[in-house]
Amino acid sequence: MSINIYAVYEDCNLKIFNSLECLPELGTAKTIWIDIETQSRELLTEVALHFGLHELTIEDSLDLDHFPKLEDFGTYLFLIFRGLSLKPSEHLVQNLEDEEDRDHSEEEDFTTQLAIYLSEKFIITVHTQEISWLEAVLRQVRQYPDKTIALGPDALAHRIIDIGVDRFERGIEVFDRKIDAFEEIVIDDPMNFEMYNVLDMKRELTALRQIARAQRGIILRLSNENSLIISADRKRYFKDIDDQAVSLINMLDKLVDNLQGVRDAYFAFSNVRLGDTMRILAVITTIIAPLNILVGVYGMNFEIMPLLHNPNGFWFILGFLLAMTGLMLLYFRRKHWL
Repeated sequence: MSINIYAVYEDCNLKIFNSLECLPELGTAKTIWIDIETQSRELLTEVALHFGLHELTIEDSLDLDHFPKLEDFGTYLFLIFRGLSLKPSEHLVQNLEDEEDRDHSEEEDFTTQLAIYLSEKFIITVHTQEISWLEAVLRQVRQYPDKTIALGPDALAHRIIDIGVDRFERGIEVFDRKIDAFEEIVIDDPMNFEMYNVLDMKRELTALRQIARAQRGIILRLSNENSLIISADRKRYFKDIDDQAVSLINMLDKLVDNLQGVRDAYFAFSNVRLGDTMRILAVITTIIAPLNILVGVYGMNFEIMPLLHNPNGFWFILGFLLAMTGLMLLYFRRKHWL
């Protein structure tokens, strides 16, 4: 559990606290950012009582697989944003996760949840584990308070969401590299290709695409809806994030299409291998069938048969069978069946 409280005053003087005991001292602050990493409901309840936050938002903040959402409570906005975590790359490379052992959703597998309370004076971020791209914003606030937190909570929320979408888009590259590896295996060594890897990744990309589309809807609302919390000038910046969100969705659509192409290529190679096998079996059957007929005829118990009492009869029949086999193989070879 960790608590980081940043308060900036009229003279751009930044003060940093690490305890909720300082909350009564923040009344004169111009902008407040409280970042909380915790799973404690009691801690969030204390913060909610101080700032007048709805109790149901606390449950949503601690629900690790909650879908992205935006709710307007009048005096503040409540958002749930999901950023891409490092878990997908580990899952794709190592492939150690057992499907039967899963007791959580795909949203929790591949993304990290961040709950955001946004008002005209404060912004509160809540998460249950460390988020690397959020730490980057915290460092920027410590280094450049006049260019970050001093600009207001809406500017800070824009920076958090902007970096989150950017890291989301860059993190998708791991899927692109893995799909390229799948294509190489399908072409070079299709016998060792596992189709369930493609199915797993398709499910992952589909879940990420749904999340990206939901978050784009949130960004559109932030950039278009009338709100006292988001200034008119700041809405233009959120529209810029929307362009990046559209690019992210298009990239995910492309990855899903590429994955579909890998699956089709695998099935095509499988059909070719199956066709080769069936052709070879058909050739073997075609060659053996007349030989079986001839051997079956000479296996009948009749006294009168051609070459039956000839001392060289066995060799004549054996030579005939070999010659027939050779002629049929030559014929199949010329027809490119072998």
